[in-house]
Amino acid sequence: MHVGVVLGDIDKQLGGGFTFVHDVVAAFLEQAATSSHRFTLFAPGDYVQAMRGEQLAPNVALVASCKPGILDRRISLLRHYLPVFGYFWRRPSRFEQQMHALGIEFVWLAGGNHDTYEIPYVTTLWDLQYLTHPWLPEMNRNWQWEHRELFFSRHLRRATSIIVGTKVGKDQVARYCGVPEDHVDILPHPTPSFALRAAEQASEPPANLPKEFLFYPAQFWPHKNHVNLLRALKILVESDPDTPPLVLVGSDRGNRAFVESCAADLGVSHKVIILGFVPTEDVIGLYKHARALVYPSFSGPENLPPLEAFALGCPAVVSNYLGAEEQLGDAALLFDPTDPASLAHAVRKVLSDAELRGKLVERGKARARKWTGREFVAGVFKIFDRFEPQRRCWK
Repeated sequence: MHVGVVLGDIDKQLGGGFTFVHDVVAAFLEQAATSSHRFTLFAPGDYVQAMRGEQLAPNVALVASCKPGILDRRISLLRHYLPVFGYFWRRPSRFEQQMHALGIEFVWLAGGNHDTYEIPYVTTLWDLQYLTHPWLPEMNRNWQWEHRELFFSRHLRRATSIIVGTKVGKDQVARYCGVPEDHVDILPHPTPSFALRAAEQASEPPANLPKEFLFYPAQFWPHKNHVNLLRALKILVESDPDTPPLVLVGSDRGNRAFVESCAADLGVSHKVIILGFVPTEDVIGLYKHARALVYPSFSGPENLPPLEAFALGCPAVVSNYLGAEEQLGDAALLFDPTDPASLAHAVRKVLSDAELRGKLVERGKARARKWTGREFVAGVFKIFDRFEPQRRCWK
């Protein structure tokens, strides 16, 4: 079967999404020769240019994906928002025409922006946050909720397979979207390769930071719950003025100014260090030297920073979002993200209990090694094998 692997154009500042997609594609290129299928990797032009001279497996071709024009984007929106439009305009998009011309029989949407195709496809779903947390501004402002509802209701139901990371994620797809359970495959998201590679390497934290600090890597979205973290920090500082400061990294998605104003109102600005977006090498140093990862996000069912902390020996204090227990097991200390006192108690426990810290680090390292890009890609190849007997029945 000729499989098209689609690598969308993803901004590095999107954080976990960028890390996940590029790790998975790198693992795919390493393992492609173990599959009986033939592959064409469609990627942005700059990625193709960067890969020039790289030795690819004999069954892999790399081509620059056709960029959608203004008309393509508008037609795509019309097909999602007004499906009957597709009856009157049946011409495929430029990219789908490119895939047809190359004889693509099946599509793996490995990540990035993508559309809904008539060619059978497998897609990866990170979350259904617009349905689990529809009240959040990033989900309900500027027509975001309506856009996602119109897109996902069509995109997911037409997929041959939907890859999710947990049983919780599978249940959500079946319950919220009406997708048959046997159309959903569970493949745990892999521990980011940069963290696994750096686990045994020496590293330094970014300059000008205090010797001890708490660490939270997250873009400034409301669902990342910075405000309740600041309220917990206030509780900690009131009981112990020597509480380590909190270091925040991540690009601003419109909520940073509000977070800074809340820190000022709570009287904890002197205990908050905001570094913004930082390169991966700095992130590694921050994990390795932090007293703990504090991760209060409201949203699951999976998150990558706890896995990064596990790999790099940083004890993790994580919110009990739906899916957290399944993903993290006993390797993280969980708390209620809506209760600053619960968060403060969990942080205090990790800071004061050396034995607990040691157990969390040990369990975390073992759990991080369980899931890599290799296991994820092997699972995707099984999806291809399973579908091939059906796909061979038409031209």
